[in-house]
Amino acid sequence: MIVLSMASIRALEDILGLDYMRFQETIMQCTSEGLITCAVSNVTNVCLHTNPNLEQSRAIWSPPRLIGYNYLEFWRETFPQLETLQLILARDKHVKGYEYEGIRPDRSRCRYSTDFYLIDYMGEPTRFGISHKEDFEVVRTAPSN
Repeated sequence: MIVLSMASIRALEDILGLDYMRFQETIMQCTSEGLITCAVSNVTNVCLHTNPNLEQSRAIWSPPRLIGYNYLEFWRETFPQLETLQLILARDKHVKGYEYEGIRPDRSRCRYSTDFYLIDYMGEPTRFGISHKEDFEVVRTAPSN
């Protein structure tokens, strides 16, 4: 489970109420603190943003390549975990240290832990995730070709 320093990250109410400029400021703040941020549409599941702290060892692809990626591919073997996350976010608007598994683009399976917030990003309900670089592990390596 990840434990983020809320002394340096905005209060929960501030994160849930981010406007565009404050969203960008939060991303810059998290980036400077070494945290990973990722914003994914809660409607289309398309990646809208990820910061440079998302290293290839964790995601396989570089951050710019993930923008536009449909995260339903990531959840294809663990779709019930996505549904659970969406239910929690619909009810509570946030979840701390949500643990889940997904399939990376190289087809390896990893376990992650992320703090998620349901925000309005440019008029679209969006899952905004904040996590530490080390909060993942490979649970099944990619199949060899």
